[in-house]
Amino acid sequence: MRNTTNKKIVKVDRRRVRIAAIVSLLLLVGTAGVLMLLGSGTGSGSGDGLRAAASDIKPVEPGPLAGMPELRERLKSEGADINCIASVDIVMRNASGTDLVYGAVVYFTVRTEYTDGSRADYSSPVSFTDTQGLSTLHNDILVLDELGSFTVTVSAMDMSRSFDITVSKQQNLYNPILLINKTARVPSDYVAGELVLRGDIDYVYGTGDEVSLMAAEAAEHFAAMAEAAERDGVYIYFLSGHRDYSLQQILYDRAGGENQTDTAPPGASEHQSGLCVDVTWDDNRYGLYAEMEYTAGYAWLHTHCYEYGFILRYPKGYEDVTGYDFEPWHYRYIGVDAAIEFRDSGCVTLEEYSADKII
Repeated sequence: MRNTTNKKIVKVDRRRVRIAAIVSLLLLVGTAGVLMLLGSGTGSGSGDGLRAAASDIKPVEPGPLAGMPELRERLKSEGADINCIASVDIVMRNASGTDLVYGAVVYFTVRTEYTDGSRADYSSPVSFTDTQGLSTLHNDILVLDELGSFTVTVSAMDMSRSFDITVSKQQNLYNPILLINKTARVPSDYVAGELVLRGDIDYVYGTGDEVSLMAAEAAEHFAAMAEAAERDGVYIYFLSGHRDYSLQQILYDRAGGENQTDTAPPGASEHQSGLCVDVTWDDNRYGLYAEMEYTAGYAWLHTHCYEYGFILRYPKGYEDVTGYDFEPWHYRYIGVDAAIEFRDSGCVTLEEYSADKII
């Protein structure tokens, strides 16, 4: 009788041990693993079921930089939070589409998207392995100097991507953001609109000279800008506006002809459009020189020109993009909304801003 009781007690203890073991397995390998264990048909505790459960556990998916150790290390060196990157790609920094404007430029960059929804662009080296005849500037800039459809292959260390783009001349000659440069030229009889003189503008050469003319909308905003500057103690003078095709030809030939970086060829000058102006300020009414950037007048224009629809057209350090030397006196009207967007986007040249502006 005593022995029987003892046997029953032993049996109860074994069941408790088996139940505890199952609970432990649940905690270690999850429900799916235990079900596989129980369904293995052994029930012997030999370990076969546990091995089957473990083999069913999927490995962690590789991150977006898997297989790209060079790019990974470069991004890490530039401060990227590698563990929080959701995706990484090579993108066109200044264009949202692939229908692009003839004469513009496109910047390529490495862009990371983070798990919190934020993104960042990094200066990891970008190079071109195929441009199909399109020109390049530096390593990351593509010049859209050929018309047609192209496939461009771009690499960033051990990452590569191809872009199918179409370069078109579809720009409206009468939209103020029209790109005009040595590549994107205008017809010999082109002007952007009615050319006017205004009584509230201080013209260096007076009202009897062609170069005092300007497109009406641009002239209205220039007058407002000069008035605002005067309220702040800066006096802006209108030196040179419109120059027709034939006058530009004379100036170009006089400057020495081809490959000029200070005088545009005829058809490639913004002055022909009537949308730009060379300005002087304060005590300097006639001189145009690079050191103007260190004056109060330049500082005022640099801060406020966007509010009146103007941008500095030929900035310092971007001579190879614009094709012209730095001109702290040359301002181009593109419209107030566009100028504000230009400023806020971080663009520096019209070539960059207009890349996807098929207008």
